[in-house]
Amino acid sequence: MAAKQVLELLGRLTGEIGPTAEVTIVDSPRWKRIEGAIAGALASFPEAAAAVSKALAELEAA
Repeated sequence: MAAKQVLELLGRLTGEIGPTAEVTIVDSPRWKRIEGAIAGALASFPEAAAAVSKALAELEAA
């Protein structure tokens, strides 16, 4: 067993690491700036903007 796996197992056994880890970036200020930049760049392309908006909404819902 690799050292990383041993440490993860020890962390789970002691309760220091939960069973799953989740990183949420969609609520971060950096993501909001990225989303705004994408929207601005696509402002002249309504069909592309709609497709990107739909794809991002699907990712956020997953």
